Amino acid sequence: MRGAGGERGAAMVVVLGLVVVLSTVVGAMAVAGTTAARLRINAWNRGQARLAAEAGIQRMVFEARRVMVDQDPGNQPNYPTVGEANYGDVGTLRSLLTGALASIPDEDNMTKGVSLGDGQTYTIPSIHGGQVTVVQDSTNTDLVDVTMSFSSIGTYNRASVTLNATVVLQANRWLLPNDTVMVKSLSYQ
Repeated sequence: MRGAGGERGAAMVVVLGLVVVLSTVVGAMAVAGTTAARLRINAWNRGQARLAAEAGIQRMVFEARRVMVDQDPGNQPNYPTVGEANYGDVGTLRSLLTGALASIPDEDNMTKGVSLGDGQTYTIPSIHGGQVTVVQDSTNTDLVDVTMSFSSIGTYNRASVTLNATVVLQANRWLLPNDTVMVKSLSYQ
């Protein structure tokens, strides 16, 4: 009888050992499952935040093109305007566009954040350094290139993505403000 009781005790130890091992495996699988779900949710949130930041970049391009061709201050009273200036003078054009384009984020409340609905927002803190570069094209002096650099911050839930953008707009200085402003290049990262 004594041997049988010892075997039962050994079996109990083995069974308890198996229960501990199986519990550890099940617990590890549960943690792995919730971690994978969290990673998917975080990736989704970052993707939505990036899309919001890209929307901010596109909005700045739109507003910059609008400012460059808008000669009627009555159209949009809260937008800066270049008005009717001597666009043939690159220095005058540079001065007007630098001030007008650099003030877009403030004028349109983009510095405070623009809601896209469903928890997505974008913010344009400012034009980098408040400066806009206006230079004559080296091959065609009638064309001017206007370069702006800025950041767009997209947020969604707790995720935030900052994209630094540089846009180069090109227009014929003799035809402004009645000409179409072309996007020569747009890059962001």
